Amino acid sequence: MNQLSKLIMVSAVIASVPLVAGCATPTPDAIKQVSLAEQDYRRQNFQDAEAKLNRFIKQYPNAPESAEAYYLRSLCGARRSNKVMAEADARQCIKLAKDKQLAANAHATIATLCFEANRDSNAIEHFSAALAVLPDKPPADLLRFRYATCLQREGRWSESRTQYIAVCTKFPGSDIASLAKRMQDWPHDSFAIQCGAFREKNPPAHLRVS
Repeated sequence: MNQLSKLIMVSAVIASVPLVAGCATPTPDAIKQVSLAEQDYRRQNFQDAEAKLNRFIKQYPNAPESAEAYYLRSLCGARRSNKVMAEADARQCIKLAKDKQLAANAHATIATLCFEANRDSNAIEHFSAALAVLPDKPPADLLRFRYATCLQREGRWSESRTQYIAVCTKFPGSDIASLAKRMQDWPHDSFAIQCGAFREKNPPAHLRVS
């Protein structure tokens, strides 16, 4: 084999790498499966949704179009109490997402998982990223309240009060506005009450913002 033939073969191998690595563009039929998976998810048929998403992600693990699939699978994982998978999928969504809203939703999912696991410093990072993008409508009120609570537990009292004030001003009719007002008015830089009512194990699936 001469040198030119070797170069042609090497070039052919290099050109095929993106397809092998999962960078192929999903077909319309494949993208339709993600839409069907979302319908399954909304019907709370999480097992079937996850099965469809598994097939899509296996075929297109690194495609930008897979960001939505990873996000949906993270919600399914959360609803099925697979928190480790849910967080990993949300992180992969953020890595691939071109849409800021989608990435913000994934940040909100991770923030909620961290909040429920008492990983306050990690939760703060993701609450901040989510709230910088998400519109001021529910569930942003709950996200912001939990953000404030994490800041408080980390001893960042001034910042936490700012967020409690934001809950009151942005969501005056919210169910948690009155509690946020009480927390905002607390005069001491020390813990007063444990907000157990807002530590319920509601899965991040409830935090999707459309």
